[in-house]
Amino acid sequence: MGDRGQDSQQPRPAATTPDVVVSAGHVRAFCCELLATTGMPADAALLLAEALVDADLHGVETHGVVLLPNYIRRLQRGGINPRADVRTIHDTPVSAVVGRAM
Repeated sequence: MGDRGQDSQQPRPAATTPDVVVSAGHVRAFCCELLATTGMPADAALLLAEALVDADLHGVETHGVVLLPNYIRRLQRGGINPRADVRTIHDTPVSAVVGRAM
């Protein structure tokens, strides 16, 4: 077969773009800015941004910043109340029961 047969079987690398590294702080701030455009209060936006970034930092990308466009879309369409008054009803070290304020 010779060298020609081996060359034709080698996979060619896919065209890629260089990775861009952005600090967690910058991503968090970016998320907060976008969430603020939906009418979400700054403290709630920071809480959500921190949760999304922390998920990514812990390797759980399915629960991270990848979800931000979905949250923005749902907030804009009224599927999520940006000013919901949610309270912790009961919590333990590993779980919490939350609900709306009465």
